[in-house]
Formats: sequence, structure tokens, C-alpha cells
Amino acid sequence: MLSLNIPEYESAALRFIAEVMNGFLDVDPLFSGIGRSISVHRGPIRNVPGDTPLDQSMFAVRGEASLPWDTIRNGKIDDYTRFLVDISESQRKSLARLFFKSISEITDVTGMTVNAKGQPLTGDMILDLLEKVEFGFDDDGNPQYPALFLPPTLFERLKQLKPTPQQEQRKKQIIEEKRARFNASKRTRRLSR
Repeated sequence: MLSLNIPEYESAALRFIAEVMNGFLDVDPLFSGIGRSISVHRGPIRNVPGDTPLDQSMFAVRGEASLPWDTIRNGKIDDYTRFLVDISESQRKSLARLFFKSISEITDVTGMTVNAKGQPLTGDMILDLLEKVEFGFDDDGNPQYPALFLPPTLFERLKQLKPTPQQEQRKKQIIEEKRARFNASKRTRRLSR
């Protein structure tokens, strides 16, 4: 930890580093749409209410990188910039690991998991997942699918999948059922006067 025994400087430096780290999260495809806040609450957090609740411990996200004293003393801007990138990337990776662990627990408890049982990805598995997730529709009635985050190898496998006519029909049926539920949920009941 950098310590110059100048509390105002240290505080300003830490705020700047935190702002840079949050800036990296603001442009990340996964984390840009997720709100963040610092909390003194130590948890747990009830992420799934109801008959089978899921209370999850809060987790500390860390970012680690080296910042040699020489970098500060000699004003090495390129080295300081590299430090900011390294600590931000370290924090993002830490957050991603914890985020996906937490989401995995939530989807298991809520029954939103599709278990491939060691088999390769298939179009039917994707359709099974599509049946389980909720999604909305835009003003033109087009599906607004949720984001799908996959490891690169699985993403390549997904791109290679060619749906069969039966899978295309099943997808249309799933979308129509979801659209009907979506439209029904938008309707408001009007009482006659």
C-alpha cells in the first residue's frame, strides 16, 4: 500500500484509482448494465425469497497490481497507466468469478439451469433455456432476449449450430407463448363507469 503520510494525498489517490476501476466496469459488456455501490452491510443478502430462500454472503472484490515507488517518484506516466489497467483488469476478473458463482447458485435454486450432463451444446438445449428465461418484446413485437455470456469455445460451438425445421418450429412456438404472456401482463383492467 502506498503511504506518504499525507492523508489528503492518499485519499485523493485512492478515490482516483477507484474512479478509474469503476470506469473500466462502466464499459465492460457484462458489468456496464449492473449498478454498483459500496456497502458497510456485511450480509448475507437474500437473493431468492419465498419457500426456498437463498441467502448469499456478500463478497469482497479485489484488484491487485504492483506500483513501484519509482513510478510515482519519477512521474512515469506510462508505468502508472499500466498499473491502472492491470488493477482494473484484476478487479474485473475477480468480480466476474464471484458474479458467475453467485448467479449459478441463484439459477440452480430457482430451477433456471439447463444441465448438459457432459454432452456438447445442442439446439434443443438452447431452446430448453429459452423456455425457462423471461424476456420482453419491443413495440414492434420483436423478442428482446436477455444477454448470453459464454466462454469463447462454447460461443464458437453456438455459432456452428444449424437449427432443424423442428427446432425452428419449437422456437416460434416458444416465442408466441412468451409474447402472449407478455401482452397479457401489459393489459390493465378497466372498470366501466
